[in-house]
Amino acid sequence: TKIETTTIPEQDWGEKWKRFFKPFQVTSRVVVKPPWSSFRPKKNQMSIVINPGMAFGTGTHATTKLCIRALEKRLKKKGLSVLDVGTGSGILSILAGRMGAGEVLGVDTDEVAVEVARENVRQNRVSDLVKVRKGNIGHIRRQFDVVVANIDLRGLRRMRRSLLRHLKRKGLLVLSGLLEREGDRLRQYYMETGHLRWAQSTREGEWV
Repeated sequence: TKIETTTIPEQDWGEKWKRFFKPFQVTSRVVVKPPWSSFRPKKNQMSIVINPGMAFGTGTHATTKLCIRALEKRLKKKGLSVLDVGTGSGILSILAGRMGAGEVLGVDTDEVAVEVARENVRQNRVSDLVKVRKGNIGHIRRQFDVVVANIDLRGLRRMRRSLLRHLKRKGLLVLSGLLEREGDRLRQYYMETGHLRWAQSTREGEWV
């Protein structure tokens, strides 16, 4: 076994990584940018400011993009209430608030994620519309027009009853965090409750 060593010049790694997180377009209308960017959106665009910190959801992952596109399509009616389960960085909650939702609640069991999400909410100036709470949805005692959960197959299977209980009649349920091979299984699992009508499945690479 051959071992080599190299001396790396001292650098501020805490700042250096920021060069790699640049503004990027998620849809024709939505651009996500870090707070240190001077990017200015075009007239027909909106920019969402996200400081990723240590929480999931900068908008680059396929499942986040899929959820953003679903919300963009479905939130054309103004004033809807939105529940964002596993909010992470808060990106979906913030987007819902910016797109005209009447009220948004983001929940996450991770304390760091909640802190990051609250700061991102402040950065985007939607604190009057978007609230972030630490805990699980079992502590919430109301229903919403839109429920979005970008988690994973195991979490979505476990939370089926809770998610449906928090969805208003004729509400919209958006589920993601799924690989293509998992999508049909989860759809069948939710549809067998008899409480839902199938709307649409979308795909980005290997994710649905």
